Amino acid sequence: MKIYKEYVLKNGKLLIVRSATKNDADAELKMYKQQVLETPFLSRGESDTFPTSEDFAEGYEYFLNDNRACYVVAIYEGELIGSGHIDYCGNKKRFLHKCDVDLGVLKKCWGLGIGGKIMHTLIDVAKTSKFEQIELSVAAKNERAIKMYESFGFKTIGIFPNAVKYDDGSYDSYVSMIKFL
Repeated sequence: MKIYKEYVLKNGKLLIVRSATKNDADAELKMYKQQVLETPFLSRGESDTFPTSEDFAEGYEYFLNDNRACYVVAIYEGELIGSGHIDYCGNKKRFLHKCDVDLGVLKKCWGLGIGGKIMHTLIDVAKTSKFEQIELSVAAKNERAIKMYESFGFKTIGIFPNAVKYDDGSYDSYVSMIKFL
């Protein structure tokens, strides 16, 4: 699915949220590695194996050729600074009414409303794609993200205790959230 949206941010600057293409793969890998250094709340840590640029490019092709799922990148001041996607919660017919969502933004751009613009885009796509609900999981200590998700109407439906063990030996729970469309 191809997406292209322009938003004016709180600071008056332009944000473009558009479908990812193979030309974005190197920039996204660089951004993703930076995000891992900036926040513990991603599923991957510094010592984990990272996907390659080719892996990203291959994934983008899947999303571009699908008529319901999508993968977007956020471009701010000419730089890829965020991304997000919605995808099926399984390939069995019983689960095709719902999707999951994932997104991230570089720390230097936090507070500008970029995560919200990505989420707004993904929710619009989910509605257009006739998904009935969106699901996500988020680290319980990631209060900024939880607050944003709640502002979009996501509700907590469960907690998975000690779902994440950080490098320092501490644990965090995952909060399971849902939005009905």
